[in-house]
Amino acid sequence: MTGNTGNTGNTGNTGNTGNAGGSVAVDGWVFADRIDWPFVLEAGGDAAPTTTPLPTFPDERWGAQWRAQLVLAEFLKRVTWTAFNLKVDHNGDAADPLHDPAGEIAKLLVMATDNRADALGEILSQNGEFLSYFAGLLQISPGSRPATRTLLHIAEVVATVAVMYFKYQEKRARPSTVCPALFPPLSVPSHPSWPSGHATQSHLVFIILDFALSGSFVIDTTPHGAIPGNHGPLTEALRVLADRIAKNREIAGLHFPTDSAAGKNLADELLDILKTCPTFLQVVAEAKKEPW
Repeated sequence: MTGNTGNTGNTGNTGNTGNAGGSVAVDGWVFADRIDWPFVLEAGGDAAPTTTPLPTFPDERWGAQWRAQLVLAEFLKRVTWTAFNLKVDHNGDAADPLHDPAGEIAKLLVMATDNRADALGEILSQNGEFLSYFAGLLQISPGSRPATRTLLHIAEVVATVAVMYFKYQEKRARPSTVCPALFPPLSVPSHPSWPSGHATQSHLVFIILDFALSGSFVIDTTPHGAIPGNHGPLTEALRVLADRIAKNREIAGLHFPTDSAAGKNLADELLDILKTCPTFLQVVAEAKKEPW
C-alpha cells in the first residue's frame, strides 16, 4: 500500500536542517521595504530615536538552535571519547558492527518487503529532520516554550557531533552496500552506517525530555499555583516516537538493527555528560517551569 506517501509533501521543510524545520525554529523571516518611502524615513530618518544607554542582548532572546550551541561547547570540554561503550545494548544483545551481518540483512529484507510501502511517507518526511515530530507531539508552536525547544536542538547538535566521531572510527558500510537489492527509496547518506544518527538523536530527545518532565509541574492559573502533572502518557508517546523514527531507517534499508542499538546506547551516555553541563541544567530548569 502506498496511500501514506501523500505525507511526503512535508519534506519540503527539510532543506534548512540546521534549524530543524520551520515548526521548531523561528529565525529566517524576511520583511519587505519600500524603495520610494523606506520605513526608516517615515520613522524619522537621520533623527530616528535610538535606545540609550546602549542595551545588551538579553539571555532570553537567544534562539533555541543557537543556545544549543552553547551547551555543545560545554559538552565538548567534558567528553572523553574513549570512555564510551556502545557495543552491547541494555538488553544484552550484541551491538557490535561486525556481528552477524548476514542475519541482519535477512531481517532488513523482510522489513523492506513487509513494511516499506506503508512506512514510506514517514521515511521520506523524517529523512532531513524530525524534530518537528517531537514538537508536534509536545504541541509546541513557533515562539512558544523556548526552553523546551532548546532541549530539542541540544539533542540534535550533541548527538550529531558524537555520531560522526564514532562513524569515522568504525567506518561500517551501509546495508545497501552489502546487499544492493535493499535499494533504499532515497539517497544513501554520505557517511558510515554505525551508529545510527537518527536513533541517537531521537532517543536523546526522548531521554532529555523525560529528564525534564520528571518532577516538573504544569502551570495552573488558579490561586493555588502550580500543580503536579501526570506526564506518563506523554513520556510513553515520546518513547514510541523515538523508537519509530529509528525503526523507519531500518525499514528503508539505511541502517542495520545494531546501528540503532548502538545509537540508543550512545544517547544514554551523552545524557550522563550533559547532566554535568551548567547551561544544559539551566535550560532544563527553565523547561520545567513551562506549561506542559
